[in-house]
Amino acid sequence: MARQTRRQHCTDCLPNVDRWMHLCIGGLMLFSIEHVMAASLQKGVEEPLTGETGAASWPGIVAKCPPAAPARGGGGDPDPIPVTLSRNQLVTTLQCSEADTEEVPRGLSNVCVSKDGATVDACSKGTGESGDVVALKDVLGEGSDAKWVKKGSETQTVENAWVLQLQETDLPFTDESFFVGCQRKPSASGGTVCRVNVTVEARASSATGTAVTCAYGSHSNPEALNVEITEEKNTLTLACGQHGAILPTKYDAVYCDDDKLTSCTKSYGDIFQNYSQTWWNQEKQSAPVTLTVPKGAFPAQDKTFYVGCNHTSLGTKKPGRAGTAVRPESDTAKGVSQCRVKVTVKAASSGSFVADATRVGLPLFGVVVLGKLLSVTV
Repeated sequence: MARQTRRQHCTDCLPNVDRWMHLCIGGLMLFSIEHVMAASLQKGVEEPLTGETGAASWPGIVAKCPPAAPARGGGGDPDPIPVTLSRNQLVTTLQCSEADTEEVPRGLSNVCVSKDGATVDACSKGTGESGDVVALKDVLGEGSDAKWVKKGSETQTVENAWVLQLQETDLPFTDESFFVGCQRKPSASGGTVCRVNVTVEARASSATGTAVTCAYGSHSNPEALNVEITEEKNTLTLACGQHGAILPTKYDAVYCDDDKLTSCTKSYGDIFQNYSQTWWNQEKQSAPVTLTVPKGAFPAQDKTFYVGCNHTSLGTKKPGRAGTAVRPESDTAKGVSQCRVKVTVKAASSGSFVADATRVGLPLFGVVVLGKLLSVTV
């Protein structure tokens, strides 16, 4: 009888437990919704629209230029809308939302240079020679063909939206920045509507096999890259690029023994047999540097050393491509980091030591045998 009473008591508790569970789940959902809504209220930046009736669905981070806002003191642009592109977010949309507005620079094959005193109005009138605009391909990674593409919607009367879709290979080797914007057409009395400040974070440094490509953005090098060289894969290739210089400076004579590249005094002779500086090769300045280790020079035990690339100063102007203006220095791309590589030299195989012993042992054995024969003859 007592057992039945306990069972009945526990059964009566179940509705209360269910109610508490529903309350907890409901509270969690409410918190999540509020969090998402708060994040999406960042000025001028919207999440992509997803199939709303009568609305276009623009990809990536949508910078929707609102009606003209009062400029900050000094007659400059309205407060800018910030957009950050990175390997985790490669798409953004500029939407000039009013019928009498147009994009700046016109056509967006160029972008506005981020520098002291730069404004949307000055950019709209500027040229490469004036230092107000620069080709988008010169901001992005070498060989990039990314471009802004004009998009429209059949359900909208306003079709002045531009989408920039990057690939990871478009990302630059240093953090870069530029801005674009919207302004009223001259027929609508002109005037800046909005400004969008775009930061493009650099790609990450990478290692493919024994080939290392270094980048220098603030998030490009969270830790040292790991590379192994063996008798079968006996080369190390280090590409510092036009933005970097190899470390240590006397890389063909000494190596670093710490991942901060601060202690760099030890000789490669401590690792390799019969080491020679001629094992290093660089065809021209800024070209990759390659270390080739002869098969018979590998150590008896695994060894490690560190090399890397250090970011060079951005204080000088970068040369423009043929037929383009020199790109002015940006004052906003300041985050840099050091590219570090931990190289593990795998021990020589046992066969290598047998071969070495044979090369040394056979001549020695011949000398001993010849000596014995001569002694017998005498």
